[in-house]
Amino acid sequence: MEAKFTPGPWEYESHGQMIMTDNGQKMIADIRGWGWIQYLPEGEKIQDANGYLIAAAPDLYMVLEEVFDEVENYMERTGRSVTWGEKAKAALAKARGEA
Repeated sequence: MEAKFTPGPWEYESHGQMIMTDNGQKMIADIRGWGWIQYLPEGEKIQDANGYLIAAAPDLYMVLEEVFDEVENYMERTGRSVTWGEKAKAALAKARGEA
């Protein structure tokens, strides 16, 4: 199954706005901490860290997909199982909404 998410690249801008940079800077998500996070002393830093991680998601997905393909080829050629290969497979399934 193919992932069906807004195509990247994504970029995080401060104040909790996630934008897609290919189509004229359109906002694709608002990740401001309206709940408990805004009351933490480190709330803004946590929000920014979350934003940067989410912005990297399309790139991380594509790289993990490529790595998993290589691992799958290795397992087929050698008959060996690779534990982290199964973890990569599970993470990709989660990203596609299959888990």
